[in-house]
Amino acid sequence: MPDLKGVLLTLCFLTLNTCSSSGEEAPGGAESASGGASDGSGGLGDGDSAGTGGEGDESGGSGGSSPTGGASGGSEESTGCGEAPSTALGEWVMQAPLLVDGTERSWWVWFPENYDPERPYPVVFLFHGCGDETQNVPLETYAGSDALLVRGLADGMDGCWNTATEVNGDFFEAMREAVLQMACVQTSRVFAVGYDSGAELISRLSCYQAYLIDAVATVAGDNALFENPTCNGPMAAMVIHDDDDMEWSISGSEAFRDRWIDQNFCVTDGIPEPVEPECCVRYSGCGSPVIWCATTGQGHDRQDDFAAPAIWDFLSSR
Repeated sequence: MPDLKGVLLTLCFLTLNTCSSSGEEAPGGAESASGGASDGSGGLGDGDSAGTGGEGDESGGSGGSSPTGGASGGSEESTGCGEAPSTALGEWVMQAPLLVDGTERSWWVWFPENYDPERPYPVVFLFHGCGDETQNVPLETYAGSDALLVRGLADGMDGCWNTATEVNGDFFEAMREAVLQMACVQTSRVFAVGYDSGAELISRLSCYQAYLIDAVATVAGDNALFENPTCNGPMAAMVIHDDDDMEWSISGSEAFRDRWIDQNFCVTDGIPEPVEPECCVRYSGCGSPVIWCATTGQGHDRQDDFAAPAIWDFLSSR
């Protein structure tokens, strides 16, 4: 069997040494990913169009492959199909506030410039890091004409998401229901992406509301499941974190990764397979793919040039 660590270290050298080279063991003896940043032009596939990029697991299926995990399978169309958009295209537009648990919540929608009301689009919910709604991985740059995007404003102190209560789960459901009514959505392709505090929120949503989500991707996050409940699954997941993050330890994302390795019934006694972008790895035998990328030298940054194209290629392949 080839020495994966040696291969990854060589890749790291060739990519300006931006990859973590720690030799930590993954669950069941699988070697931990030694991920890394690339120049941002990579991804899990060629990424030329939605559905063509990405490295899927050979066993196939998104989170919707199981009635207990992810949104329901198939290519269902939302009730908003056929309706002309009532908002500007190709930009973030603030919508009328949503009343959630007695509080008005702010949210925004991004329609692609050439939006076709007869075409069902995947929808990506972006959950921002501490600060404000702009602290998001900029997927609009890479999704182009192939997805609807939705973002909301956090409710906690310092602009962080309150992950200790169910209120933001209710907020997500309210945004989801509203966008299904106003736009043409492929309801079997509902995705969630989060950075920092938003990634921590996704850790909870992907457990308690897994039946509404088909795939998730996080950057510099944490596993927020303090009570360790049994989550619904499987679900496709991509987890990105920097080994030099001094704000949130990489161990939080490792716990999130390990949860999905377990939920997706991945093989834990072998070496994960290196995939693009350089220094990311994919675990084998999973009911839905689990991708792990551990960078180094980036700190708590969103790593937009690396994360945005990699995440979009991952989601567009689902």
